[in-house]
Amino acid sequence: MEFVYEPAPFRLLNSIRYSGRIYKNVPKTADLVDATGKVVRDITYTPDFLSEKHNFVIETKGFVPSQHTFHLRWKLFIHFLQETGHNYMLFLPRNQKQVDEAIKIIKDANSH
Repeated sequence: MEFVYEPAPFRLLNSIRYSGRIYKNVPKTADLVDATGKVVRDITYTPDFLSEKHNFVIETKGFVPSQHTFHLRWKLFIHFLQETGHNYMLFLPRNQKQVDEAIKIIKDANSH
């Protein structure tokens, strides 16, 4: 099957320059720092595997807790796909059995 490992990221939300005041903490200081006027960066998501030809996205997380932002990014990614008209089959396998099952589903869907 043709696929790309960690393709170019999908931009889920564009960066902005907030017009109000922003004060935040920064590493190695206990004080709040004025971040007013700074750019709030894009929110992006890069799936583990993507195949436009076979119409799938596979994200493998396993059992180890990973990025604490993943669940939010995943939901934003699904919303992005819906809004942009993409219709990928999405898979979140956590073990080898589920990976094998995902591959079978993809092969069956593409055999027609």
